[in-house]
Amino acid sequence: ENETTKDNSVIIKKKKKNGINIKYLSKEELEPYKDSIKAELLIEWLKIKSEIQQFESLMASQIEGFIKPKFHLWGSLSGRVISHSPSTQNFPKCYKDYILPLNDGESIYELDIKSAEVIGIAYLSEEHQIFDLLSNGKDIYTYIFSRIFNKKEDEVSAENRDLTKKIVNGINLGLGVERLKNLINDSGIANREITEIEAKVIRDKYYGLFPKINDYLSMIKKDNKVTTNLGLEIEVEPSYKHMSFPAQNIIATTIKTIVASLCDYKERIINIVHDSLWISANETDLKVIKNCMEEICSQLLPDEYLNKEIELIK
Repeated sequence: ENETTKDNSVIIKKKKKNGINIKYLSKEELEPYKDSIKAELLIEWLKIKSEIQQFESLMASQIEGFIKPKFHLWGSLSGRVISHSPSTQNFPKCYKDYILPLNDGESIYELDIKSAEVIGIAYLSEEHQIFDLLSNGKDIYTYIFSRIFNKKEDEVSAENRDLTKKIVNGINLGLGVERLKNLINDSGIANREITEIEAKVIRDKYYGLFPKINDYLSMIKKDNKVTTNLGLEIEVEPSYKHMSFPAQNIIATTIKTIVASLCDYKERIINIVHDSLWISANETDLKVIKNCMEEICSQLLPDEYLNKEIELIK
């Protein structure tokens, strides 16, 4: 119906006639109507349109057959490294199947700091329960889901784990009970929609598992400035959005320290995405790079955990 329509206002008028009252053509505007097949199809169309635009941007950025993005070393408030011209931050998952190694005998690997922001906030809040889980080989998000929703850990599905990651990162960001309720209801995990009271119970259970994280977030919630890991102070308006700043900043600093330490392997690094490096390497170089990342990330561990075999890079 819409794929040949260039004027978004025409699409919006058509949708209003079908009871879909939107001001702008966006996923956010359409989300409340997602149970309507017309809105569902339009959301999918917007997604495909965005992916085509991203693909065309990447193709236009090729230099001698290579896509060479530039990077802001302080690309966000919290200091994350952000790619641009073109952006290579948010590829659809299917794109990873088409990223080619730079040389014969190499493969593409994504080396990721495990549960990065949770580890960051555990380091800052001195919540040793997180490090106990890691030292016992536990997956943090699987453990949290099992304790909050009373399920055995081996019964926690990949979808359950992904939802828990969103819940935890949302709570650590200061997500209110109404938005937490909507997040859980939209996931379809429950047989019925939960209430705000039940969402608060879920949040309180998380805080009960990790009380020092709760104390730390309560302390920084009303600050009118944020302080980087290296001591730089940035004045901000008090906002729940800044609650995630310290954890994001310490992980961003860790990633930059890793990159600086890999100067002999800098040509192996093909992309930086938040808390992960994409590399083109053979198995020998992969082992060296991973060990370097492990050594630097171990600085996030309390002293009593340094001699325990905790894998921080996957």
